[in-house]
Amino acid sequence: MPYCSKIDDEMTLKERWPDLYRQLSEVRANVEQHFRDACDIEFTIENGRLYILAVRPAKRTPVANVRIALDFYAEGKIELVEAVSRFCAHDIAAFVRPMIKNQHELSFLAEGLPASPGAATGRVVFSHERADVYRQRGEPYIYMRMEVSPEDIGAIASSEAVLTSRGGMTSHATVICGRMGKPCVVGAREMVVDYGDREVNVRGGHVIREGGWITINGSNGAVLVGQGEIHVPNWKDIPELQVVAQMIEQALLSADTKDLRVGSIWRIRDYFIHARPLETLHSRRSPTHSNSTRNSSLVPEEECLLRVGTLLHTISSDDAHEYSEILLGLSDALSRMLASQVGLGNHHTYFRPLWDPQLTLRQGRGPDRAQLVAFQYFDINRYLVHLPDIADITFLMEIGLSPEEDGWFLDFTNPDGEGLVINSTEVLACALQVNGASVRHDKIPALYNSLRKREHYWRWYEYNMTSHEELSDFLREGTHISQPDSRLAIYCEELGLIHGGELTRTGLSLLGKYRRGQ
Repeated sequence: MPYCSKIDDEMTLKERWPDLYRQLSEVRANVEQHFRDACDIEFTIENGRLYILAVRPAKRTPVANVRIALDFYAEGKIELVEAVSRFCAHDIAAFVRPMIKNQHELSFLAEGLPASPGAATGRVVFSHERADVYRQRGEPYIYMRMEVSPEDIGAIASSEAVLTSRGGMTSHATVICGRMGKPCVVGAREMVVDYGDREVNVRGGHVIREGGWITINGSNGAVLVGQGEIHVPNWKDIPELQVVAQMIEQALLSADTKDLRVGSIWRIRDYFIHARPLETLHSRRSPTHSNSTRNSSLVPEEECLLRVGTLLHTISSDDAHEYSEILLGLSDALSRMLASQVGLGNHHTYFRPLWDPQLTLRQGRGPDRAQLVAFQYFDINRYLVHLPDIADITFLMEIGLSPEEDGWFLDFTNPDGEGLVINSTEVLACALQVNGASVRHDKIPALYNSLRKREHYWRWYEYNMTSHEELSDFLREGTHISQPDSRLAIYCEELGLIHGGELTRTGLSLLGKYRRGQ
């Protein structure tokens, strides 16, 4: 390569070697066309010739991933369904991370490594015993340790954020907070915790006593003194997310959605439409125990557990996240829709756990624990007019628990019926039953997409000039069911509400007359 003067060093590649720049631009265009993605290209120039050394998909931030997908779709390099399938909830969450609105009013204290993005403010706490006090008071706190350990998991779960003076980007605090979606700064070496005096000493003589207000920014590692004003951006004010919302709506209306990652896409849509959280938040609640004798149905028999084990389909590591999104997304959607019809706190009328999950904790694969969870939504078609053919849906799942995570548990505080509290969301194996029939594992995504689309695009009654009320009245009268030529009888037969002139399990459910356990 010829000697380049100082002036030459300030020239761009296009200015210095326009022909080589043109060749490199052509290579870039061809690579992007082939891979349909942004790529990193390693190249060198020797003796006036361009050599391509390596090509790989470009590393990117979550925000950049969305912008790249939008650009490629706008340029016609990828189709709508492929563009939408590149979005994930984590990407969208990056646009709406909490921000510090009054940062100019706060004093800089120290800087660490940005271990988990987002901003948080709270009173600094140094022990899990003191963290329990602040949790019971309902006061926000930031949990600070020199290093965190597995026994700190309860204090971490209830905190607004975590701050450590040691550790790096693969430390225990980083991993746990990343999984919980909780802001975290690690390796703030200028801060030394004095557990005895319950204070933190900062290089330069600054001292923060326990209970003092601090604010952290997990996106850039800044630690600030004072109470921050935390602002969460509205997605409607962000141009990229406005476009994403429109694209998702168009994709779900598309005739061919088999290539969509439906679990992730519906989670994002639920955030846009129903303000549901983009990331599953770990519960801050602790298990309670019933003062009365537990229902015997909540104690699974060994034979029952063995039978359930034969029904479960192990989920591959490649599909684990998507199936977890689908199963928990379906449960969340059913809870939301049913609660809107019968009111919050009345879940006992449509939901029941099949056993106490804490009785099914067991040693799992490797050092981790596993837990069998089973629950059922019943009389669904009695309340949800767009699901007239669904009497009940039963979920059977094996949940993975790391050593730090608490399992699912029953909340006995509602006197009318227990509810499940979800902690870990890692589904290792599953089985889904609809109206008592097992759904093939590979059909679960399509079923989920179909049921979710019905909530927003159901037009069956309108097209057939009938209604949920008319079908219910027809079944309730009972005298015309045996007339096969009746318009309503034909509809009820197609929906599985009657068969051979008799009410089916699904038909009885629609009328609220099906007795569980039949």
